[in-house]
Amino acid sequence: MNSALNPIPVVAIIVSLLLVAATVMMYLNHRSLQRQLRQQKQWFDHELERLGKIDPETGAVSREWFRHLLDTECRRAVRELAPLTIMRLHVDLGSEPVNTSLLSQIVEQVNQMISRPGDQVGRYDARSIGLLLPSTNEHAGRFADRCVQLLQEKFGNQGVRFTLAGWTLQPTAELTAIKALERLDALYADAISTSPGQVVYQVEQADALTMNYQL
Repeated sequence: MNSALNPIPVVAIIVSLLLVAATVMMYLNHRSLQRQLRQQKQWFDHELERLGKIDPETGAVSREWFRHLLDTECRRAVRELAPLTIMRLHVDLGSEPVNTSLLSQIVEQVNQMISRPGDQVGRYDARSIGLLLPSTNEHAGRFADRCVQLLQEKFGNQGVRFTLAGWTLQPTAELTAIKALERLDALYADAISTSPGQVVYQVEQADALTMNYQL
């Protein structure tokens, strides 16, 4: 019998080609799946990093990241000879605890008041939020007054009272995040005890500026 007419080798060739094609497809699918998995992992890692910087209850910058940003901005202020303003806003509901839903609404409102990319609103504690305003001068006091006024108008009918403590600090050699927070917290404690419901704002005088910078 003529071997050219034997269907067995033809079938074997077809099967072999199909197996090769299937192997190639599996290999390509595997590479595509690996690429998708890498992309998903990168997205997931990015989201974990991003969410780690955000307080999940209020949407503000997390307390830890707020302090990190403050440290960065203090060093930038000294390097660029630019004043820096930090504020702490107290949310007072009397004897009632401040729920996170209310705090998140306040954070959202304050975020709408600030417009520059470097300005930040951060979670401070259960009853207060922090504001970081780089490259600002004594006119930040006007913003503080306007901020409390608008918040009081919006949330006052819920029995909320706002007290704000703020410092504008000069870029001296002594400016650090630790010292900035020490000043702010001391002013905040004094404001809560002696001037509740008001803005207590101080400006470090520019003549305190020294040029002994440690860069």
